[in-house]
Amino acid sequence: MMLHKLHDMQWARRFGFVPQKLEDPVSWIQTQVANGKIIGQWSGNFQIYLNPSHHAKRLSSWLPREVSLGPVTDLPMIQSRWDAIDCFSEGYLDYFVCGDWYLKFPEVGNSLLGMLSENQKTNASVQPEEQSGPLPTLTFDISGDPFLTNLWGKILAFHGDFSGAGKAFREAIELIPEFSEPYSNLGTLLWNLGQRQEAFMLFTQAFVNNPHRVAGQLNFFDAGYELEEFSQMASILEEIMSTYPEFVEWHHHLAICYHRMDRTPEAVILLEDIIKNEPSDNDARTLLEALQNNAEKSHDSSATNTTG
Repeated sequence: MMLHKLHDMQWARRFGFVPQKLEDPVSWIQTQVANGKIIGQWSGNFQIYLNPSHHAKRLSSWLPREVSLGPVTDLPMIQSRWDAIDCFSEGYLDYFVCGDWYLKFPEVGNSLLGMLSENQKTNASVQPEEQSGPLPTLTFDISGDPFLTNLWGKILAFHGDFSGAGKAFREAIELIPEFSEPYSNLGTLLWNLGQRQEAFMLFTQAFVNNPHRVAGQLNFFDAGYELEEFSQMASILEEIMSTYPEFVEWHHHLAICYHRMDRTPEAVILLEDIIKNEPSDNDARTLLEALQNNAEKSHDSSATNTTG
């Protein structure tokens, strides 16, 4: 379906990655670490194998503490296989191991990430439309590769070539319609250009394609609230919530949508059910109290007007 499907060999190939079989994963991982590589492995939980003396600078931006030689397992930012795949797709890992096969992060991907990082450092305080200098030149063939095409679009967008970026994102979507990130990237591009309704539709598709992706969640909810698309948000949440019960906060969002759609009794019932099942959910309790207080004020106001 999306990048978190990279653990499936066929989907990995569709994204342009080349799965390789492993005869002895333990020995292979030890050899790669000795060669200065960073290995991520998913086997029910996520662990990273690395040599800290080689990778201290590379990992400082996201590893929360100093680590010793050996597997690192207590990583608060990696709570699921989907988080692990995002970690790999952003270039933090040289290899991703799943069972008896592995993926290698492509050299071209490292080159593109390097270009993006360099642009970000050079123009950290400059808006894309204010940047000067020639546009970056692509010196290798990425045609037919949705992952690299999407990454190239991000580089063009950051450099201010919005037309080229949009074309790249749309091409990535055409190559694999289930790939969530180019929908988000194209949506962000259009949102900043003032095409906010179309952007919200793209954010919605990105969210549906990969509900686990935090950036996609934020885009969907933030844009939905700003545009007051409560009916659309409610419809999507009703459709997917049962499939992803781990996201309890989505019930909070659905309750808010119901309330804004003048369906407050349904919002109250929903929140009461949440509290019944999760008595420690203080956010649901606070939201329920707010809705009940608002209903009481409305009732008192109606009664006063009737009496007057």
